[in-house]
Amino acid sequence: MGDRTSQLARNSRASSLLPVPLSSSSSAGTPRLEEGCYLISYQPRRELAPRYEGTIRVEAKTGRLVASGDLYEHEILLNADLEPTEFIPDPGAGIPIFPIGSYRFYLRITNAREQGDGFHLTFEVLRFSLGNVVFFDGVVSNWLTEGTFTAAMATAPAEPGFPSPEKFFAGVVADATGEPVGDLTMGWVSQFLRKATVEIDRVPKSEAPLSGAGVDWTSVFGDVGWDITPVLSDSDIVEPVDGSWNKAEAHKAMVARRDSSDLNAEWRYHVLAVRKIEKVNPAGLPEEVQLNGESGLMYDGTSFEENVLRREGMMVASDYVVPDQPKWGLLRGKRQADTVDYFRAALHELGHAMGLEHNDSDNGLMNTSETIAGNATTETPFPNNIIWKFAADDEHRLRHWPDLVVRPGGTFPHTGDRAPSTPFTSHRHQLEVAPVSTSVPLGAPVRINLKLRNLTGEAVDSPSSLSLNSGFVRGHVIDAAGTVRTFLPLVLNENHHATAPLPPEKSLEDSLTLLHGVQGALFPAPGSYRIVVEVMWRGKTADVKNQLEFVVTSAAEVTVTGAADDAHRAAARKVLDTPDTLYALALGGDHLTQGIDAIHAALDSRVLRPHFAYIEAKRLATRFFQRKPDLKAAAALIDETTVMSPAEYRKAARIGLRAST
Repeated sequence: MGDRTSQLARNSRASSLLPVPLSSSSSAGTPRLEEGCYLISYQPRRELAPRYEGTIRVEAKTGRLVASGDLYEHEILLNADLEPTEFIPDPGAGIPIFPIGSYRFYLRITNAREQGDGFHLTFEVLRFSLGNVVFFDGVVSNWLTEGTFTAAMATAPAEPGFPSPEKFFAGVVADATGEPVGDLTMGWVSQFLRKATVEIDRVPKSEAPLSGAGVDWTSVFGDVGWDITPVLSDSDIVEPVDGSWNKAEAHKAMVARRDSSDLNAEWRYHVLAVRKIEKVNPAGLPEEVQLNGESGLMYDGTSFEENVLRREGMMVASDYVVPDQPKWGLLRGKRQADTVDYFRAALHELGHAMGLEHNDSDNGLMNTSETIAGNATTETPFPNNIIWKFAADDEHRLRHWPDLVVRPGGTFPHTGDRAPSTPFTSHRHQLEVAPVSTSVPLGAPVRINLKLRNLTGEAVDSPSSLSLNSGFVRGHVIDAAGTVRTFLPLVLNENHHATAPLPPEKSLEDSLTLLHGVQGALFPAPGSYRIVVEVMWRGKTADVKNQLEFVVTSAAEVTVTGAADDAHRAAARKVLDTPDTLYALALGGDHLTQGIDAIHAALDSRVLRPHFAYIEAKRLATRFFQRKPDLKAAAALIDETTVMSPAEYRKAARIGLRAST
């Protein structure tokens, strides 16, 4: 099957990730695409087009290489003195920070593999729209898919300042048709993926939340790939009259006392340690609950006249009293700053400032203290059951969400769910990919069987279909020379992207028939081919509550044999050189005359006839305007030599049943 889906796949829901592992070591002279942050520069080849700069993040913590990136337009702006100024990133300074207003694109890297003295990238580009865009199906998004591109990167002489000149690459960016559209450079600048500063100010009688249970700011965020620098700043913040803070008071203190406020030059979050925080929405709550207030609060969710940016500030309450109830275990009745939950509250609120929602998939940092306390047992009382890490899906978000979602001053809170991201590998599913035949003749379609297994003991939200037309399935084919050719659905059915529960330990099965893709024939010459299939969907599972894109991948090998005779060679060439062969295969009907002629040429070849007999039989057995189904002619094409996938066998049976009733 093939493509023509640029409009159908216009938003992030139709995008996907194929994280392909790179080798952990390289042959002599061949560099490895290492984990860390790369400073990138992209220059379109179109005349007068602006230059873009940004970063690409590469990590392999899950055992597979996963990458994503962001691009900012290189702009010349006027400073406060109305003089022209421009931001030029310094690779020697590590991870660069770009002006928020210059943000333009998110790069969802769907494939990265070693090639020659470098590597080959495939990536989708999503443009950020400041205003909401409402699509035809009612979906609201700020992210618009511009298409899929590739870049063949090779080692190149490093530009000045890069700390590891041997990890500098340059290459040509091409669009889906293979047409060069720009030039890309990327050089390694840090072992971390992102960096930020956490400034901590406090009132005199409140402690600074710096550590707990053997972890601190640096170690917790180091696990996520963030280079966090905590800064212990002012300790003389003046309290309100009663010592209890509301949002407006905290915001005023942040604006007045923070050490830095230029979020175009630094990602800086502000933690204010106070004695008490007023209870949010206290109506109807008992007086003692109202007086005890909040344990922590990320208050900076909207912009103010004095501060037009958001998601910078949060508070933690040192004098909050842990409820004197059995579930609170070892902390019941204690002052919060005298417990490890004080530091946990600060980490939790910073997670909100970075765009994360509550996550009750485990006892990690974005679950609520009350829920974690409720999960405690006699053997492991609270707080010993706290997991001092972000849940796996939240770690993935912090690494690979767009900059604007995680950086202070970016998008509004609660917008992460609608933002693109490299999908999260589902460990609840297993995808099996197997060719109907491991050897096919030149010019024949390659039939692939798919089986998606539920590995768990409970029903799991899963794709409703594995048909290529469902919108969940896509992939690419790699030939022996390393050339990548992608395949996508040609048309989507009306229920595309609908998920459904897959019962425990059950499987979903279907088959693909592959022939052409965006770059033309998927198997254009004799040789060995690797077919990589990915299944991607957006939904939830029992242990991942926030909506997230999930992906499973698998691969199979096939060999395409050479022409057996001149008739086979001529028929194969006609099939491979006729794009409409794909559409005749996928759509049927009598109107795609060039495609039908190519199929008839294949039927005249003794080698190709078994591989195309069902395709022509299906067309003949389906009504087309005034032509009625011709089951007799269709049946005459099918014999014991006909090559069919299980899905095609089922389809043939359905056609026969409908015709006989």
